[in-house]
Amino acid sequence: MESNSGQLLNAKLQGGVNKCHIMQPSHLQFTIHGLWPANKSSSSSLGCKGDAFNVNEMNDTLKKELLSSWWDWRKGEHVEFWQREYDKHGKCSDNVFLKTEYFRKTLAMYHDFDIAQILQKANIVPQLLQPKTSLYKLYSIDQITKAIESKTGGHSVNIRCYQQNQKKSNNGSKPLIYLAQVALCYNRSGNSRTNCDPGETTSCNFNESEPKTVPRIAHIKLW
Repeated sequence: MESNSGQLLNAKLQGGVNKCHIMQPSHLQFTIHGLWPANKSSSSSLGCKGDAFNVNEMNDTLKKELLSSWWDWRKGEHVEFWQREYDKHGKCSDNVFLKTEYFRKTLAMYHDFDIAQILQKANIVPQLLQPKTSLYKLYSIDQITKAIESKTGGHSVNIRCYQQNQKKSNNGSKPLIYLAQVALCYNRSGNSRTNCDPGETTSCNFNESEPKTVPRIAHIKLW
């Protein structure tokens, strides 16, 4: 989001990339990574000060909503994940969204823009080419980006990728590159999308022409 001092709120939906999720695709799901206020020139943490996260300020309804959309797929430490995101990023927007409102606003932004549905309508889905193998249908970054940006009013997004490993597999095939995260950028109030910083690293440039695959779980970062 854009603030009076030229900040952005970065909404990030992130991708689960462990083998359990990748190798058993059934449907594409995005979960929330976080809502990150940032300077236009930098998406890194601004080192803001403010009141610390307190899970006791959340009611049961909010916790339930967060557990369905903003959960820690790595360790299952959901409350700790929310605390890290708020203490590192949420404090930077406490002049706009106070505490639990930060989480409610992020959930609203997440539900307002269904990336999984957008990709599915563009036929970009997790798909094994052969049963009981790791041969996946591949998509280019251009395909993925164009499908999403066709629904953002032309505003650019940032895509992050994950490479399974640095070496070729035993059968000589190249290591798979997965869609890991989609970043959407908003103005300060979070009511309208804006272009993401083209300088933001994508981590997809192992080889931009190399096709990518889509895991079952992926994530969004809201900027």
